[in-house]
Amino acid sequence: KSLKRNSVFQTYFKKRKIYEYVEEGHLGYLDGWITFPVYDMRHTLCDIVVRSTSRRSDTRYVIRPNLGSARPLYIPSPDRVNQSQTIYVVYGIVDAISLHLAGLPAVTGTTGKSLSAELLRLMNKRFIIVPDKDEEREAHKLANKLGWRCSVKELDYPDDEHKDPDSIR
Repeated sequence: KSLKRNSVFQTYFKKRKIYEYVEEGHLGYLDGWITFPVYDMRHTLCDIVVRSTSRRSDTRYVIRPNLGSARPLYIPSPDRVNQSQTIYVVYGIVDAISLHLAGLPAVTGTTGKSLSAELLRLMNKRFIIVPDKDEEREAHKLANKLGWRCSVKELDYPDDEHKDPDSIR
């Protein structure tokens, strides 16, 4: 609620061009931290990830410790993912939101590229991994674990400013 009432809190979301997803995704802002609630495929809250808005902070993300491979997926639209046979896999929450805003069914891990192939396998879908710049190797490793139902879509990043699917959108 404070995010919607205070325009100064909206700066990060508007800069990343995801402000239109704030209400749908229940995104928030608290004392310099962006909050990303994580829901499972049944729309049940199962985790939360927070990201610092300060470039001066040594800590960029805060996640719950000791979850190991039980760490959930971040899914901007469980309904869209449930209804689709092919899912786009990216390496970041803002990238997943960006693909969702572009009309694509997307998922990501809550810790970026340390995404569990087991969690994806359970979905019983086809996958297209869209890696960030210089993360193509990790994408191909994940695709190999998923086998025939997975491919990698490498984007042609034009310069150092464009480094992930969000910046291309």
